[in-house]
Amino acid sequence: MLILLSLLLTSLAVLAKDGPCTMSSHKLKCSSNGYFELTQCLDEYCVCVDIRDGTEARHTRTASKAITPECGLCHKELVKIVARNGNWFPQCNKRNGDYEREQCLKEDFCFCVDPKTGRRINAEVKKNTDLNCNPQKYNENDTVYKPKNNYQEESPIASPICKLPKAYGNTCVSAPSIRYYFDVETFECLAFRYNGCGGNENNFDTQSDCWSACKLADFFSCAGLRKSARDAKGDYINCGGPVMLSDTGSNKCPKGYECINGPFTGLCCDKKNQEVFSKNYSPTCRKGKVVTADSGGGLTMNLLGKSCKDNFCPKKAECHELDYFAHCCL
Repeated sequence: MLILLSLLLTSLAVLAKDGPCTMSSHKLKCSSNGYFELTQCLDEYCVCVDIRDGTEARHTRTASKAITPECGLCHKELVKIVARNGNWFPQCNKRNGDYEREQCLKEDFCFCVDPKTGRRINAEVKKNTDLNCNPQKYNENDTVYKPKNNYQEESPIASPICKLPKAYGNTCVSAPSIRYYFDVETFECLAFRYNGCGGNENNFDTQSDCWSACKLADFFSCAGLRKSARDAKGDYINCGGPVMLSDTGSNKCPKGYECINGPFTGLCCDKKNQEVFSKNYSPTCRKGKVVTADSGGGLTMNLLGKSCKDNFCPKKAECHELDYFAHCCL
């Protein structure tokens, strides 16, 4: 009996050693078949992980080690597939463990699924065929910001979800965290405290993710979408940048405006408005320093929100509001 038990333990140790989870390279728990355990508890929280590589599903982090995280059904299905030695794995959302809306069988066919249940909701199509798994249908007006005032420019937005209102979500087992949403009024990605569950798709892990989803790469405007100066014909005054053949040669800004260069040309922007936004983007603190955050794109930026009511400042930091943005001092 002792010999059989010894052989069994040795066998399990070999499996764990040969699997993607290695006991000596991290603090994560490994299953008997060498994969990562679905739920892991670290120093201050518990979280669900992808059992194949141990990657945390960040949105499932709990507020403490005493709370069990809620894992997405896709991550749970991975456990079942490994147990029966399956050879096809669904594509899981890395942030929460739900299913990706688009799934592909091997390299041949793709289809759309419900992200929560994984249930197929349309017929298969050949891979590389145009497949739209977005649950909503949008028209061109959904990707344009049309201000209700007369001092802002009508401007294009990269995605309709960026026009959705800021949504704090509701409390659940997942810990609250700082997220970013696209604010159409200032045309900026701003921080807010997300409660953990629910909300809407205008919700991004980093400022860089928000910029990539909502701002067109070549879009350029005056600060806060403030209208730039026009000539007598009502056309934009082209200042700075390359002078086009159709220009009249008048590229000087009128009094009260300054030339702000963009990727291809420049705009005559209201000088006072530019100065106000500059102070909002680069605030100062009477005591301490302005809190910064990694933008997610390799840059450290000032942590800015729309209002102190968004509760985005870290503990012990004081929140201060200016004309357009709020910032944190610590």
